[in-house]
Amino acid sequence: AVIGAGRLGTALGQALNNAGYRVEIVCARRRTSAHRAAKLIGKNTAGLDVRQLNRLSSSQSVRLSSCALILISTPDDAIASVAEQLAVLFNSLEVEPRRRASARRVALHTSGALSADVLSPLQRAGFATGSIHPLVSISDSRAGADAFRNAFFAIEGDRLAERAAKAAVRSLGGQSFSISPGAKALYHAAAVTTSGHVVALFDIALEMLVTCGLSRRRS
Repeated sequence: AVIGAGRLGTALGQALNNAGYRVEIVCARRRTSAHRAAKLIGKNTAGLDVRQLNRLSSSQSVRLSSCALILISTPDDAIASVAEQLAVLFNSLEVEPRRRASARRVALHTSGALSADVLSPLQRAGFATGSIHPLVSISDSRAGADAFRNAFFAIEGDRLAERAAKAAVRSLGGQSFSISPGAKALYHAAAVTTSGHVVALFDIALEMLVTCGLSRRRS
């Protein structure tokens, strides 16, 4: 299940679906966004808004309870509340005895700055928790599904969550590296610097050269 149907969540949902993962549900704040993301991800994916997630039908409950991996791709400031909401929801779901005895569910968020600690409500609900952050920029959710091949992903969390994250990255054709939870903020600063600040520095240098008398074309 993918919670958060922005550019990154939708692109990851598409890429995982193409890699053989069955994406049961994608959830967004607005119903139109959820339906648009579900259509892009795959014909077997159901699109739900937040209100529907709190009032699941019996068939939707079955679909959600069957999910072994929950991917939270909401904005950073919403992850904690989403984790709390999902913990309450999963605690209320009826789970088959066979499912209880099987491997634990895994919850991963996609924040580059926050560690898996923000998912503590889900950890208390029995989930293995971690984070998976692709070191790429997704500008278009439609074309973004192809952006993960050969991309690098930063991973952290408990052992089972890291294992699930690394398996997903391999399926996407990417490469992963592990970092400590305390290094997430520094990692994010490095990612932001290389992503946007380098471009800004080149632009500033170009303006300097133009001021020196060079034409913009020659610069």
